[in-house]
Amino acid sequence: MMKRIVVMLGIAMLGIALSLGLPVAPAGADDKGGGLGVGVAAVELKADDSMVIAGSILGGHVKGQEGQLRATAVVLEKPKGHKIAIVSCDVLFVQRDFVDRALGAIEKATGIPPSHVLVSATHTHHAPSVTDVHGYVRDKVFTRRLQEAIVRSVVDADERIKSGARFYFRLGEEKTVGQNSRLLLRDGKILWVGSRKDAVRPTGKAISSAAIRPGWDSTATPKSVRANAWRTRS
Repeated sequence: MMKRIVVMLGIAMLGIALSLGLPVAPAGADDKGGGLGVGVAAVELKADDSMVIAGSILGGHVKGQEGQLRATAVVLEKPKGHKIAIVSCDVLFVQRDFVDRALGAIEKATGIPPSHVLVSATHTHHAPSVTDVHGYVRDKVFTRRLQEAIVRSVVDADERIKSGARFYFRLGEEKTVGQNSRLLLRDGKILWVGSRKDAVRPTGKAISSAAIRPGWDSTATPKSVRANAWRTRS
């Protein structure tokens, strides 16, 4: 089942490229570049210690920040053709209401229609909440900043498009990271979150993460790399 899902996702990514007529090559192939235009940009998401961090069952706070939270965008343009934008946001997940508002603003500023924009989340558990879930609610200030950053990242990437790039695609597999997080306890219950001192064993195998890794290269210099990973457990 997992292999079938990964293959389908791989076909979907290749389908996007081929439907737009993008030049596609396996990673590592010797190529001098094609007619694909690529623009990239990143916008920092400002956060502060007062904001509730999403990712746990109960909301929490942190003191200080080790690295940036960002919205990053890649805009691809076929010669004399359509553009598509792929946006990745450093949050737990994104929601339809503010994404739709962002897509409307993107179309107005760049002409790229909502149907040609993919907005996703890195699923970090270390960013302020942009949704009502578990024991906490959406931080309205941070959510507004995220919406604005989605728009700005695409607009900036669109303005920075340069031609002569090529789309590279690779399907890989990660076998050394992670484990099944559902544990069987001594009393027969199954643990998901909490103390592990009474754990007997995992409830099943953790199927290795599989990754589809598309990237773009221009004149032998990487412009952007996108890595998507999936995981399942039995």
